[in-house]
Amino acid sequence: MHANDVLCSKDWPLTSYMKAIDIWTAGCYFTVFSALVEYCVVLYLVKKAEWERKVVKHFRAEAKKKVKISPLDKLDMKPKVKVNSSHKTVFTVS
Repeated sequence: MHANDVLCSKDWPLTSYMKAIDIWTAGCYFTVFSALVEYCVVLYLVKKAEWERKVVKHFRAEAKKKVKISPLDKLDMKPKVKVNSSHKTVFTVS
């Protein structure tokens, strides 16, 4: 793009002010650059979201593996024996 600008502008008369073509060219450069920045930002956000989902999934899987009753909890869960009216023994855990 810059090469086209230089080749075309060398045939034009020199002026001390900006011409419309200079503004147009600057706008084109800005548009291309901003599209590149937008692409990079979107790509970063997508990769970050994928990474966060992966981490959350990993930690949830690890948490499911670690859900076990500790020995201290087992001490509190002693079965109580109850005899109901039909003389059947019923074990309950409180």
